[in-house]
Amino acid sequence: MEQPQQEKHIEIQPMGSFFEVDSEGFLVNPASMDEIQETWKPILDEYIKSCHKMYGKDVISVYIRGSVAKGQAIEAVSDFDAFVVLKDGYGHSNVLEEIEIEERIRLQNMFPFVNGFEFGIFSESGIQEEGLLLNQSLCLFGKNIEISKTRLSKDLALHAPDFENRHKNLLNFLEEENPSRDRVRNRVEWLGKGILRTGLEILIEKSGKYSRDLYPCYEVFAEYYPEKEPQMRAVLDLVLNPNVTQQRARETLLPMSEFILQESKKVYQK
Repeated sequence: MEQPQQEKHIEIQPMGSFFEVDSEGFLVNPASMDEIQETWKPILDEYIKSCHKMYGKDVISVYIRGSVAKGQAIEAVSDFDAFVVLKDGYGHSNVLEEIEIEERIRLQNMFPFVNGFEFGIFSESGIQEEGLLLNQSLCLFGKNIEISKTRLSKDLALHAPDFENRHKNLLNFLEEENPSRDRVRNRVEWLGKGILRTGLEILIEKSGKYSRDLYPCYEVFAEYYPEKEPQMRAVLDLVLNPNVTQQRARETLLPMSEFILQESKKVYQK
C-alpha cells in the first residue's frame, strides 16, 4: 500500500456554529448571500456555469449550503458544498459523468484553496422530500423552492437512523487490499464525518442543539460522553488530516464507529 505523503497538519479549532431556533421551535436558515466571504464569491458563478454546461435546460435551481453559505469558510479546510435541482426524467450517461469529472477538476484548479467540491443532484419531485436540506441552503440561480419549516427534533437526523450501513461501509473499506492513497483519504474523511455528525444526532433532544459543522458535533458529544472525548477528538483530527494509512484509520475510526452504532440504536430503533 502507498505510504501517505507528509502534509501540513491542520490543528483542531473551535469553528462552526449551531442552528438558531425561532420562538416557535423552528430552525432558522443560516445561509445568506450577505454572509459569504469575498474570496469565495467567484466560485458561485463558476459553479452555475458548470451546472449549465453539465445539465443544460434541465437545470431548475442551483443551491449552496454549509460553511461557505454561512460565511464561515476557512481556506484549505472548508469544502464547497452545493447541489442542483433538475427536471424530472433528466438523462444521465457515461459522457455526462466524464463532463462532471472535468468540471470538478476545472473548479479545483481555479480555486485550489477549496478543500473539495461536493455536488449533489436532486430531481424536481425528489427535492420536495428534502426539507432540512432546503432549510439550510441558499438559492443561487433559478426557482427558490418553498418548503415547510423544520422543527428542532431528532427527526433532523440524516446519519443516525441508518448508521448501521455506514458502519458496514467502514468494515468493507478496512477489508480492502492495498487501497490507493486517494481512496484511503476519501474514505477516512467521509466515514469520519459520519461518526462526528451521528455523535450529535443521537443527542439532539437531550442537548437542544443541532449542527452539521464538525467541531460543534464533537463539542456536544464530548459534553455528554466525557469518557469518550479523547477518541472522538482523534476522529476529528483524522477528518482534518485524512492522509493516513489504512491501519491508522482502523485504530481511530473502528472503536468509535462501534460505540456510535450501539448508541444510535438506542435512540433510532427501527
